[in-house]
Amino acid sequence: MGAEAPSGPAAAGQAHPPCQAPGEKLPRIEATFHSGEISWTKIREIARIAKPDTEKLWLDAARRLTCRELEEEVTGKKSGDRPGGGLKARRTKYREELYFPPEGKATWDLAIRILLKQLPPGSTPRDCVLEMARRVIESDRAGKVAGKKAKSPGVDLVVYHVGRGGPRRRAFRHRRCPASA
Repeated sequence: MGAEAPSGPAAAGQAHPPCQAPGEKLPRIEATFHSGEISWTKIREIARIAKPDTEKLWLDAARRLTCRELEEEVTGKKSGDRPGGGLKARRTKYREELYFPPEGKATWDLAIRILLKQLPPGSTPRDCVLEMARRVIESDRAGKVAGKKAKSPGVDLVVYHVGRGGPRRRAFRHRRCPASA
């Protein structure tokens, strides 16, 4: 990624980066702003939340991320917060909706009740669903997945040889063969 051409107020020679109070000292952001190395849009985003101790981290993020990614990174952050995860990071949550016929709902409820008894006190139905998923994954690793066709040990194949003189008992052979699909 090369240096971006100065744009907006940076090209016009604005004295301070956007959203930075004149008294606030963020020398790295200011130098980057005046050099035009990072676009005005990105500087505007990071100047809102950077503090002297987080300024370098935000500049690195601005160099690494696209404008859209940087805007998403800044969203929800307070002044002085660091870029990236951590304890304050918002975690993405996913929603799954399941629709059951009445007999399926009864089976589902029974499974949740059984798991709630097996899991530690305070567990929720969400914990039960995660435990169900873990158990399915674990059983798959062990090769014991319900609904999956078990591997057959094989079928008996009897070969009975018939020679010129008719069938002979000695020509009887028995061997195990793998099951055919």
